[in-house]
Parts: sequence; structure tokens; C-alpha cells
Amino acid sequence: RGGTGYAAAQPYDPRAGGSAEYYRRACALQDAALELLRVGVADRISQTSAQVQDTLNLPRVPIAADKLEASLVYTRFHGISRRSNALLSVARERLDALGPGSVASSSYEDLMSLCRGAYCSAREALLTSTVRMHMDTLRERHGLVGMTRLASVFLIRLCNVETALYLDFFGDPSRRQQSRRRPSSGAVDADGNDDGQAAEDGPAMRRLGSQSASASRSALSDDPAFRDAEFQSCLGSLCSALHRTVRRGLVSVLDLDVLCQVVSVLREERAAANASPVTTAAARAVSGVIQDAQERLIFCANSSLHREVVKFRPGKGDLDYPGKLLPPGEKAAAAGAIVIDDGDGGEGTADEGEAKAPDVPTGDADAKPSQTTGGVDDAVAAQLKVYESWFPPHAERPADTLQDLPGRRAAGL
Repeated sequence: RGGTGYAAAQPYDPRAGGSAEYYRRACALQDAALELLRVGVADRISQTSAQVQDTLNLPRVPIAADKLEASLVYTRFHGISRRSNALLSVARERLDALGPGSVASSSYEDLMSLCRGAYCSAREALLTSTVRMHMDTLRERHGLVGMTRLASVFLIRLCNVETALYLDFFGDPSRRQQSRRRPSSGAVDADGNDDGQAAEDGPAMRRLGSQSASASRSALSDDPAFRDAEFQSCLGSLCSALHRTVRRGLVSVLDLDVLCQVVSVLREERAAANASPVTTAAARAVSGVIQDAQERLIFCANSSLHREVVKFRPGKGDLDYPGKLLPPGEKAAAAGAIVIDDGDGGEGTADEGEAKAPDVPTGDADAKPSQTTGGVDDAVAAQLKVYESWFPPHAERPADTLQDLPGRRAAGL
């Protein structure tokens, strides 16, 4: 921008001698200072991003997830973060001094927005291909359920690391120093343990690690700079890779148990992501995946009910009661032929599935007791137990009727 146009828009006192020329020169110097800040921050970020992409051949060759934090994607940006933060602190102090009502403050706000936009665009260009490749790799190695858990943990870690790097550029150093000086009660308790209590060393170290991670998240959340809309949009774009990968996997899943496991795992990870405001972007991404998984679960459940219940037409085997209630071995034993002496020297065969008890006396002196094959008594007892479980005992139980039925048939009743 030229200093002349900016000076024309600024209010000045025309009664002061030479005020117009002085004001024009002041605005020209301010524009020159803003240009230096833009070159020192925004252009430096864009140049660093281009150099890293050329060196690592990004995005054609993604970086392995376990080597990401030690790669040039982070080390080069950490190298320029201190100087960039110092330059942005000058602009921030000037903006605070001018106040929101000043006309000159809009130039500083535009500069800050330009630097944030350049930073977020550079981070998306460097990380998008790596995050997507890692999601696809997790799905191939661990399946859909395992992938959802590991991918959610990865995104939570990514949000924490990216927030720390963003605050190195745009955060307020004084706030972070105050957070680091703040004592942690949990750490004091852990350090106060006796060295001789070896049994308590493990739990104490775990508590100390958990409290250190909690203190680190608290230090990040103390600086409100991470809530900038541009940065949150950048994190949301990176976390959308989870939604993209899981959605493609959900389309081909028909197993209700697998879908229920996916929803359960995602709910746990969403609770972990909601524990800190730093990982809000990951929580939003997980919530979107939960909605898709629940919709898929409802669709598959309705399809299964319509196919197996609404369209169900029972066949002969489906109505084979009580044989359908018996185990296969007992059903075969109960279905065996039962030979009965009819009293005239002949032998009759009972109907299949009917277990007969000894004949009921009819008053005929020549009548002989019936003969049964082995294993029938056990089958009858098992059948009676099944019916007792289905029909509670009362005055005249169906089981009693079944027990008397073979004798009544033999007696000709």
C-alpha cells in the first residue's frame, strides 16, 4: 500500500503547522514497517514450507507417522518460530496500544490475519497427505474397529502438537511462562514418596506422567490464541481424514456387532478428546463419524428386521415342536421307534417322536407289560424339563398330560 492513500484516510488537525506532511510521512513509515513484518513472518513461513516440500518430496511421498514429529515438517518450523513470534509481538503490542476504535488498527489486524492464513495453508499442505496415508494404513492393518481407536489417539496427539507449534508463532510468551512457573500439587506429592517403597514407585510415576500431561494441556489452553478461527479450521481440515476413511469403511459393513463396536470405541475417544479444549477439533471429527456409524447401524438393523421378521415365512422345520426345543442328540433318541407288545403276540411300533411309558392295566389277564428301547426314559425326562421351563406348574400341567399320554395310547383310550 502507498502511504499517500493511507494518510488521506487518517484524521489530523489542520490547524497545526505542517501536520499534513508530518502525518503523511508517519503513515508511510508505518506501511513500511508493516511490509517488513509481512516479509519477516508470512513470506518466511511460505518459503520454509516450499523448501520442506521440495526436500521431502511432499505430498507425493508422505512421511511415516512415527517419524513425523522428528522430521523437517516440525524442526524447520520450530527454528523460525522464535523470530516470528518476536515480530508478531511487536504488531500485537502496537495493536493493543491503538485500541479497537482506531483506523490504524485495521492495518495491523490485516497483517495478523495474513500471517495466520499463510501459516495454516502451509501446515495443511505439509500434513494432509501424511495424515490420510496413516489413516489408510491403520485401516489395512487393524480393521475398522482397531483403526477407529488408533486413529482417534493419533488425531488427539496431532492436535496437541500442532497447538503447541501454533502458540510458538502466535501465542503470548508471558502467558506460557506464567503457566510453566505455576506449581503442580500432584508433582509435589509424587516427589515426596519414599525411595524404599518400591511397590509405590510405579503408580507414582504413572500419576506424575498423567499430571505432567494434564499440566501441559492446561498451559496450552491458558493462551486464547489457539482459538483463532483460521487455526481451528486448519485442525478441522486435518481431522476430517478420519471421517473420510471411516465413512468409506462403513459403507461395506453389514455386521451389527461390528457397527456397535465402532460406535462404542468412538464414544470413548470422543470423551477423551472433549477433556481438553485444545483437542476440540478432534472431538468434532469423532462426533461426525459417530453420527455416520449410528445411521449405518440403524439402516442395517431395519434391513435385518424387515428381512428376517417381516418377510419370515415359517417352514415345516420351524414348526417342529417340541422337537425343535431339544438338543440334536436327545431329539434323535426321542424320535426312535418304540416297540410295544399288543397282547396278541404281535408287535406294534409307536409313532415317531412319541415316547411311551409302561401300559396301563385294562383288566385283561393276558395283557403283558410293554417293552421300550433304551434311552427313551431319558429323552422323556429331558422333554418334560423343557416343557416345565416353558409352562409354569399349575393345577393340571401340560407335562403331566404328556406323561400320561403313552399309557393312554397303549390302553386304547
